[in-house]
Amino acid sequence: MPVIPLLPLFHKFNGQYFENSLAVNNQPLVKVRWSDNRLKTTAGFYKRKRINGLEDSEIILSKPILSKLSTIEIKSTLCHEMIHAWVDRILKKK
Repeated sequence: MPVIPLLPLFHKFNGQYFENSLAVNNQPLVKVRWSDNRLKTTAGFYKRKRINGLEDSEIILSKPILSKLSTIEIKSTLCHEMIHAWVDRILKKK
């Protein structure tokens, strides 16, 4: 199965499950992208880092793993990682 665009799904889930809290003026607080084929041991992950005093966070999904699965698994993985982002960025919990 080819990979699907993640940003439209992000916005859909953000509105459906997170009360649009993961975006400001329709701009995501979290970058969302497919891995560049190096992520082979996990379906996805969320990470946050500081760059020059600014917070940067992203959700990365694995092309090698998820491209072999159904759209349901891709959506589930994205939503799972969005929960991590929400807990970190909105609830401010580690």
